[in-house]
Amino acid sequence: MCRLWQAFDRSVGVRPSKGGEAYASFQDLNTAIATLLDEELQTPFFLYVHALATHFPHHLEPPYDPWVDKAYVSPIITDGGFPKQTGGTFTQADKELLRALHDGSVLRSDTAVGELMALLQSRGLDRNTLFIICADHGDALGEDGISVGHPGILCDEIMHVPLIVKGPG
Repeated sequence: MCRLWQAFDRSVGVRPSKGGEAYASFQDLNTAIATLLDEELQTPFFLYVHALATHFPHHLEPPYDPWVDKAYVSPIITDGGFPKQTGGTFTQADKELLRALHDGSVLRSDTAVGELMALLQSRGLDRNTLFIICADHGDALGEDGISVGHPGILCDEIMHVPLIVKGPG
């Protein structure tokens, strides 16, 4: 378990609102952030949000599943979960499913980031806020036929991550 929260003066853990989910959704995180922002903030503040919305398992619902081929049933990728290790290679259909699940999770996260930006804007906090989005790692999606997630290998899929900075000016 990550102990990063211990580095801050105050931290809030957010549990998933849906039973059976591994992580709190970005929407759950945004609800908790709105509650924090309801407090009167008299001094500048630092808000760190650790979202895990693009990690396995990918439980996608419309409209975040447009790329998932609902007709394809993978023998090793079930319910958006981490693929079973079979010792074989991913088929092209498996690779397309992994990409579709990941892309849907990115779309869902992008929507949630937009909602968070709108929340900050509605409270006038966007005018003096530095907004940084980054990732700690990428994920392999079967590009090489065998690797998925972030196994102990170094490759472009793991090492190339986004860094987006938005702020005044």
